[in-house]
Amino acid sequence: MSGREHAAMSAEAEHLFNCGASLYRKGLVLAARDCWETALSLLPEPPPRPLATRLCNALGTLLLELRRPEEALAHFSKADRYQQELPPAEQDRAAGLYNMALAYLRMGEADNALPLATLAAELCPDTKEKRPLIASISLVTGLSLMNNDSWPEAEKWMQKAMSSFRSIPDRKGEAICLNNLGIIAMESGDYHRSEELLKAALERLVSWHDAGLAAYTHSELGRLYFKQGGISAALHHGSAALRILWDNMGLMDRAEVARLCFLFGSIFSHTGDREAAMGYMQRASTYFAQSQMWREWSRATQELDALIKRRHKQQFSRAAVAFEDKELLRFLTTLMGLMDTLESLYPDMARTTGLISRYSLLLGRASGLGDEELARLSYAARLRDVGLTSESEAATEREMSGGGHPVMSERILAMFGVPQEIRRIVRHHHENYDGSGFPDGLMGEEIPLGARIVALSERYVLKLEREVAKGTGYHARTIELMNEERKHIDPLLLDLLSNLHHDYRIHPAQG
Repeated sequence: MSGREHAAMSAEAEHLFNCGASLYRKGLVLAARDCWETALSLLPEPPPRPLATRLCNALGTLLLELRRPEEALAHFSKADRYQQELPPAEQDRAAGLYNMALAYLRMGEADNALPLATLAAELCPDTKEKRPLIASISLVTGLSLMNNDSWPEAEKWMQKAMSSFRSIPDRKGEAICLNNLGIIAMESGDYHRSEELLKAALERLVSWHDAGLAAYTHSELGRLYFKQGGISAALHHGSAALRILWDNMGLMDRAEVARLCFLFGSIFSHTGDREAAMGYMQRASTYFAQSQMWREWSRATQELDALIKRRHKQQFSRAAVAFEDKELLRFLTTLMGLMDTLESLYPDMARTTGLISRYSLLLGRASGLGDEELARLSYAARLRDVGLTSESEAATEREMSGGGHPVMSERILAMFGVPQEIRRIVRHHHENYDGSGFPDGLMGEEIPLGARIVALSERYVLKLEREVAKGTGYHARTIELMNEERKHIDPLLLDLLSNLHHDYRIHPAQG
């Protein structure tokens, strides 16, 4: 290859990297992934190491965000190899090592994460511009140590992370550190300090409207009060966490449900409901294992083993779990169980559901929906197929009586008291704009806006993922979507989605 050809291909890859970065900042992760993967394929030999490093780290970060840590780790490792091929004076390995540590941590491999994180800390220069990276490295180091029950060392690193986050400033990062420091104090037996730290974290998270982390902190406060014998206070915080998760089902993950099940399992055990305690502790153990949270899994498994072996009578607390909380917890865990069943039938569902929820929220914001409407949209996108029961159903349901899985999904959600606005989105997300859809043959603006958004997001994500598997170019997929399915889709929403991608540029690999 001539020097001119090498420079031209490098320039095209650089252009695609910048294009992907712009799309990623707007939340268009599929287009960003396409740009970056194509840029990698265009890199000449030998590749320009700094650009190759940035591309691999960018793709790894995107994949980590999509909860694919094994694939992310492969890209991060490749980026680190590119860095090591540079002269020592030009190497900048800290970010890549941090990324690898974070991927290992997400995979539940704290022992592999810790040495990478500590090496990243050693190599990262203590400068103002590197302060966000220093904060993140310190946080991951502290979390790795927490997973190994190394509480004094974990506290040292978490304090360093909090100091760095404060200096940036990054209030959410500071709140995360406060929460972790509260857990460290709890596990070290300093309950008074733990309470102060967890309450300080909760105050910041509530002000930031971070529902997921607020539920986490409520669960940990509940666990703290339970350890001290304060069952009423434990119930108060458990109830608060439960209602946050129920109201934000679209953002919920197994780790939060696992923590909640552990807390309520402990409370049910203390109040004498052994059957409920065993059921929820079993769920906690399962969800911790699925989340690769092995320290928490070990704790839940030990509690479950103790419950199974418990034969003698004991003095139970007079405190009782409120009927509404019992029902809500039952609804929450039953719906999570239904989703688990669906994901076992359709292995790709967990990944595509996350993408469909992401794109639904993206289109919802671009359409001007408010926070409450967005929360309902996310909820519906997450549970839209909860009534899907067989592989053959998707192909035959239009000929079936009863309206197929959208109607079944709506009925299931009605049984659990899910609000009507969410159920309407779920019922109508397979209606077509020209009236050819199901279950009710609605057309145009008769279809609720939320259902039209979810329908477009689902078509878009599933089509793109299928075409990726075939190796078809992104531009070809987009044109196919617009031309062949336009009559089925709200044209204004389709134009909105297309306009969001205006930063995308066709490149040679796409024809």
